[in-house]
Formats: sequence, structure tokens, C-alpha cells
Amino acid sequence: MVDKKKVDKKGNAADAVMELIIDDITHNKIPGGILNASALSDKYNVGMSICREALHRLSARDIISFSPNKGYKVIENAYLL
Repeated sequence: MVDKKKVDKKGNAADAVMELIIDDITHNKIPGGILNASALSDKYNVGMSICREALHRLSARDIISFSPNKGYKVIENAYLL
């Protein structure tokens, strides 16, 4: 869950969610490596747009991939630092 007291802007919230997703990836807490913005929104108690932004940033860093009609998936052996 994101600490809303520390989050003052959408960008900061997306950064916080991005770090939570990275933590879940490194601890194998993403079943099948599939990421769903709606499920993440519920899990971290933030809006869908924040989750989509976090997923977009992770995709830009080549940690996850996006495929139309399939969604986001963790890239195996992705460099997470």
C-alpha cells in the first residue's frame, strides 16, 4: 500500500507504485509474471492512472514488456537496478 502522506503528486505516486512493483518482481510475488493495472490498483490502493503510469515507466526501463491485447509481462532476467 502506498503511504498517501508521502505522495503529493501523481508522479510521486507512480514512483512509489513502481518501486512496489519492482519489489514484488524481485520477490516473485507476481503470479505468472503478468501485471494487471486493475489488480495493482486494488492491491496498492491507488488509482488506475497511477498504476498505468508506473507500468509505462517500467516498460520504458525494459523491466516489463507491453503487448497489445495481452498487457504487461515481466521480462525474464530483467536488470532491476
